Amino acid sequence: MGDRADRDGSGRRLSDDKWCCFGKESGVFSVKSVRDILEYNLVPPDLCPVSWCHWIPLKVRSKSEAQQIGQNMTTGTSTFVIRWLNFLSILVAVVVIGYGVWMSTRHDDCHKSLTLSVMGLGSVIFVISVIGFLGALKNSSILLWMYLVMLCFVLVGILVFTVLVFIVTNNASGHNVAGLRYKEYQLQDYGSWFVKKLNNTHNWKHLRSCFVKTEVCNRLPRRYRTLKQYKLANLTPIEASCCRPPSQCGYPAVNASYYDLSFHPVSSNKDCKLYKNSKSIKCYNCDSCKAGVAQYIKTEWRVVAIFNVILFVILSVIYFVGCCARRNAAKMGSKVYH
Repeated sequence: MGDRADRDGSGRRLSDDKWCCFGKESGVFSVKSVRDILEYNLVPPDLCPVSWCHWIPLKVRSKSEAQQIGQNMTTGTSTFVIRWLNFLSILVAVVVIGYGVWMSTRHDDCHKSLTLSVMGLGSVIFVISVIGFLGALKNSSILLWMYLVMLCFVLVGILVFTVLVFIVTNNASGHNVAGLRYKEYQLQDYGSWFVKKLNNTHNWKHLRSCFVKTEVCNRLPRRYRTLKQYKLANLTPIEASCCRPPSQCGYPAVNASYYDLSFHPVSSNKDCKLYKNSKSIKCYNCDSCKAGVAQYIKTEWRVVAIFNVILFVILSVIYFVGCCARRNAAKMGSKVYH
């Protein structure tokens, strides 16, 4: 009794989980049914108790081993991904911190004002990446848990910042002017937050020194040598708002840097009186110039917001992989403990 025909390379039977009977009639019995027959009929338990060994059939054992191998592969993959992603993040953080140090050596106040922000961002990335890298390297559930908590705060911060950016920059898109390819911008079209920040004397002085350079207006005559070229030019928001008076003033343009101010303004807009042909004055203190800066910041922030959306998706995937790595590390730690 027993099927001994099929064996693998090591001599083990491939069908050890079943017994076959060859007599007048053939039949296939499970191991348990045959064990019950032997235990209760052939060897009565009151005469000779039987202690059965914990024998596991081959294909059951093979299935268990396959599951264990698959689990180990999953664990290895998640920790490998987290380990190397954080290693790359460490390198990026070092570059960001180095860039912040370089900015601190510049004489430009605009760059210096961003030094602490850039270095702080690089430091946060560095700390989170080191914790994630060590957690994945040592399969430490505690370190990976800390990594996921910090990464969660980063995700929430990115989400809140992105939503606020879209809300703040949702207004104003400029006004078309007949005969001109570019648009003009008005400060009242922007949100109260923008208006408040731009009307602050200290803030405007700093923003003007960063975004409204005198070279911006001085190079217009070199780029547009004729009045026709100037009128057909596609000026940037800052060029259109800070280097020339608003069109509603009615001043005729002589060239790209000079307007005939002998005409009486046809508008009550205060920018008409603030504009001067002097290279150091122009319309740098006009509300229209502030609106041009607001439009420039809005455009830049929109680009940052789109980048944040992409970054949020990437970090969400990393967070999911990190959750898998932490769960697997916890399981491995539990097995080692037991």
